Amino acid sequence: MLSIQTNVAALNAAENVTMAQEKASGVIGQLSSGYRINSPSDDAAGLGISESLEANIAQYTQAAQNATDGQSMVQTASSALTEVNNILTRMSSLAMEAANSDVNGSTSADGDVTTEFNQLVGELTRINNDTTYNGTNMFTAVGGKAATFTFQVGIGSTPANDTVSFTGFGTDATTLGVNALTLTSNATAETALTAINAAIDTVSTNQATLGAASEQLSSASNTIAAASQSASAADAGLRDVNVATASAQLSQYQVLEQSGIAVLAQANQQPQMALKLLS
Repeated sequence: MLSIQTNVAALNAAENVTMAQEKASGVIGQLSSGYRINSPSDDAAGLGISESLEANIAQYTQAAQNATDGQSMVQTASSALTEVNNILTRMSSLAMEAANSDVNGSTSADGDVTTEFNQLVGELTRINNDTTYNGTNMFTAVGGKAATFTFQVGIGSTPANDTVSFTGFGTDATTLGVNALTLTSNATAETALTAINAAIDTVSTNQATLGAASEQLSSASNTIAAASQSASAADAGLRDVNVATASAQLSQYQVLEQSGIAVLAQANQQPQMALKLLS
């Protein structure tokens, strides 16, 4: 129908041009930001999933830091235990030397051995009291209750699944049972040697405990890294823009916009044809 009052063709063309412009503007926003989702209207469901994934990624990042801190703490304690073992090894050598009748037959030699031995005993207690990590004592104080160190390495709240822990222990001379030893005779030196060997066994067991915790933390770190990578990939698939696809869409909308404007110009000329009927 040829009409002057209402140009339906022009209205349709204008609407199509507006739609093409809006879509082109949206794609330009995606390309300029690098995100497919810039507002809830772009993909409400996808945005909700993406927000949850990003929260998980942040939690994994902190869990990885927790595991690293745990490794550092365990390494601090392990290094101290290594020195404790070195001291006990030296003490055992001194005990064996004192068990030799030649040493016990010499007052000066016996005094020298005893002096060094007692200093090493004191060093065990000093290491026990002085080994700290970020202000926290790593070993149990003499007569104190063993502390449990727990590291949150999962994003859940189930201790069995999301934490790694180990119970502390003492390295002082009293706890190790070497505080009251003497090397004044062959007999006492032999007794000291037995006690020192038992202490070395205890330290070895403690080192094994720390080693197990370290291995568990290392495994947790690997698991966290894999989970974080998977979550990041899923989030990228939801939120990041596919540049190739978006570029093709932009070209399409720009062509539609240009062609729509051209058609709109033609549609605006249609009412003028009615004038020819009146002339």
